[in-house]
Amino acid sequence: MSHAHPHPPHLPHAGEDHGAPARVPGRLSAEMLAAFAAILLSVCGLAVSIYEANLERHFHRAQVWPRLEIASGRANGLQLIVSNAGIGPAVIERVDVRVDDKPVTDWGDALTRLVGRPPQGAVSSSLGERVLRPGEQVVMLDVPAGDSLLPRVISSTDRLGMAICYRSVFDERWELIVPPGTAAPRVDAVSRCPAADTRGRRF
Repeated sequence: MSHAHPHPPHLPHAGEDHGAPARVPGRLSAEMLAAFAAILLSVCGLAVSIYEANLERHFHRAQVWPRLEIASGRANGLQLIVSNAGIGPAVIERVDVRVDDKPVTDWGDALTRLVGRPPQGAVSSSLGERVLRPGEQVVMLDVPAGDSLLPRVISSTDRLGMAICYRSVFDERWELIVPPGTAAPRVDAVSRCPAADTRGRRF
């Protein structure tokens, strides 16, 4: 007849610590929380720095923003005047003038196509590859009063079209477009100035 022998009680071994709390799986330690908080603060600080840098860059660009405008004066003949109404220099990269949507080489060529010949005393100024300071203006074409062709020149300016591409010192580019007809001039932002064969052109 067999007798069951009770198991002997568990006796602690030397050095065994029964006072330490058991680690619960999935619970973050204080060290891990501190490390995570440090990483989060670093990321937030980097984001703030990037945001401030973008604001500063936009601020500096706004301080040197050019804007070209064109106007015609008829107080004493006919003048076509291009001015920089912005607050930064305008670097002219390309000037394209057309009559009946066909490119012309200079103002003499343009006037010949418009009225048969350039009026006597007509004066023109080159605008290409110039830097216009804020407030500076250039009289591109001046047809003085008294010339017999002046009325014909004025009445035929609706056949004239123009595009002036320019940039800021931060290489941002715009194009001043003067369409033929009675449409108002406009300024469009562009990624680059359109390529064109400018050989022989003097604008």
